[in-house]
Amino acid sequence: MLVGAAKAIRILGELDMRTVVVTNQRGIDLGLMDEADLAAVNARVERLLAAEGASLDGIYHCPHGTDVCDCRKPGPGMFLRAERELPGVALDGSAMIGDSALDIEAGKRLGLTTVRIGATGPGEPEPDRNAGSLLEGVNWLCGL
Repeated sequence: MLVGAAKAIRILGELDMRTVVVTNQRGIDLGLMDEADLAAVNARVERLLAAEGASLDGIYHCPHGTDVCDCRKPGPGMFLRAERELPGVALDGSAMIGDSALDIEAGKRLGLTTVRIGATGPGEPEPDRNAGSLLEGVNWLCGL
């Protein structure tokens, strides 16, 4: 797990903010992994977070290749599903923290505050903030 990630997620929980992972997993479509493999990875992440007093409210993934669905980021599908299915999750007033141009594009399309972990490349959508880590991004979002 990334250094400081559990602390960042724990902070959000302590502030009664919902934390949802939305992830493209094209490797399933390509046959590099299957749903059971991904479930095992997600279970390990949740165990590592729990060991540090943190938890996620949900994990959503898109198993499809490119241009075949609306759930693959930057499409809105996973975000809208989380909003529909998870109590207390609302896109209005939410933020997207991610490490790719697709993450920032998805957030911008939905009107979310966006934080990019790492540098923004030439021609990529500009986030509201760049951060060196998830913890730094969460601290900025929360005014800490």
